[in-house]
Amino acid sequence: MKPIFQEIAFLNLYVFIGENAQKRLSRIIRQVPTIVTNHAVAEKYRELGAENVAVVPNVPLRFEVDYATADEVQKENETTTVYIGNMSVDDHTILRNTSGIKELWTKFRLGKLVNFGGRNYLPHLTLMRRMRRCHFNLLFWKPLDVHKYYVQNKAFLASVVGVPTIVSSSLESTIELLGDYALVVHNLEEIPSVINSSDQSGKHDLNPVHMWEYHIPEIKKIYGEMN
Repeated sequence: MKPIFQEIAFLNLYVFIGENAQKRLSRIIRQVPTIVTNHAVAEKYRELGAENVAVVPNVPLRFEVDYATADEVQKENETTTVYIGNMSVDDHTILRNTSGIKELWTKFRLGKLVNFGGRNYLPHLTLMRRMRRCHFNLLFWKPLDVHKYYVQNKAFLASVVGVPTIVSSSLESTIELLGDYALVVHNLEEIPSVINSSDQSGKHDLNPVHMWEYHIPEIKKIYGEMN
């Protein structure tokens, strides 16, 4: 039997299914290795009875980094922040509520805010190259407790090309893995001071933990334990 690669969706399913189905799922995860993307989710699986849980974050491959950094790129003249994905326009969005961000940029004149999502979608590798020209990546959602179970790969698309991420304090697992690349904010109002006080030179060292190849030994280990 192959390892289970699962995340929040499995845990949400477990909450809503009946007791008999929960017991069957618990038997499955006790019998096979489970691979998840962060330690908070791993702990939840252990509470459900999983004994062999590996943490492998969703981070870029080395060849993606090499492609994105192959050419010299100059930063934009104006302070530029990128947000990847669709931005909510009101408070009806719960999990990824970004309402108020565009108004904040206008009010405090924080430079250019570039949104790659929806009609402005870019192919993956093109996006990574384009991000190199930006000074900041933005991963701000109005904080929720459930965010600690998320590890957002968009933050690592930025870090591997030398761009720090302004990140919600609720995204605890993402912050832990980002390390020095995390510029943590607790609310919208803290963003202007972070932008105005941060180093915008783009001189950041590549963290090997932010690339897939670093985690291959863990993957091989969990597969090897099945033989």
